[in-house]
Amino acid sequence: MSGIRMVEDEKFTYDFLDKKLNSPLHIASQNGSASCLRLLLNEYNLKIDLRNIDGWMAKDIVQHENIRQAYNEHYDKVKNSIKQTALAASAPKEGSKA
Repeated sequence: MSGIRMVEDEKFTYDFLDKKLNSPLHIASQNGSASCLRLLLNEYNLKIDLRNIDGWMAKDIVQHENIRQAYNEHYDKVKNSIKQTALAASAPKEGSKA
């Protein structure tokens, strides 16, 4: 597998990097495949903070509006999930006195 390495060695991951340290998210961001990007983010939970050899994260090299929109949708989904988790954690437990 020349030119490709794994980000994590302990277990299998889809965060492969090419010789320029581009991940699958970098490739999807550059090539305008919103459905591929959504699949990578939502189903495979790829890391969004990996930087390539030039120091760019995948979100930094977006060249198509549909990709920018897919990232925004993902960020909104993550923010809502965090908000729901925080609300559930701060809610009084059943049987406890408020």
